Amino acid sequence: MTVLNTIDVGGNPRAIAITNDLDGDDNDESAWVTQFFGTPIAEAVDTGRQGRVHEISLATSAVTDTVTLAPIADTGFGVGCAPNQLFNIAINNGKAYVTHVCVAPKGPVTKFNNVFAAVSVIDLSTKAEDLTQAGTVALSKLISAQGTATSNLLGVPVGIDFRPNTNVAYVVSQAG
Repeated sequence: MTVLNTIDVGGNPRAIAITNDLDGDDNDESAWVTQFFGTPIAEAVDTGRQGRVHEISLATSAVTDTVTLAPIADTGFGVGCAPNQLFNIAINNGKAYVTHVCVAPKGPVTKFNNVFAAVSVIDLSTKAEDLTQAGTVALSKLISAQGTATSNLLGVPVGIDFRPNTNVAYVVSQAG
């Protein structure tokens, strides 16, 4: 129970997930760390922030890559939103799933078009955000596409995990 190394990823790191290819060698694994606050790219616009997730090599204890999470163009409510407040990260089947609040600060301010629960997806083999239909999404749009009546008020998605050996995910939300 001794600190072996400290790695500076800057900003406000929030969550960590570690890969495991089950080969018994930890030197070929990576830790993935989220920055809690999105990085501003423009102010007062719905797509004005990017999320950042850093890859750290467990062999070298150094940051080896940074993946940016792009704004989400379509929330299902006629606005886009930007990743901010990245709460959790989980790894499953070669992908990293990051829960976050997705913000749309441009007015008018209403409960239906300024804050969204979202999950951004990173393909760990390409180290890039998965923007396909099975990738990054505002949860309100995903639920609506499944034919379930919903609103944007899904709360703050603070946790995510998967049923072992499946693609079944569980998202924990607060203030929904």
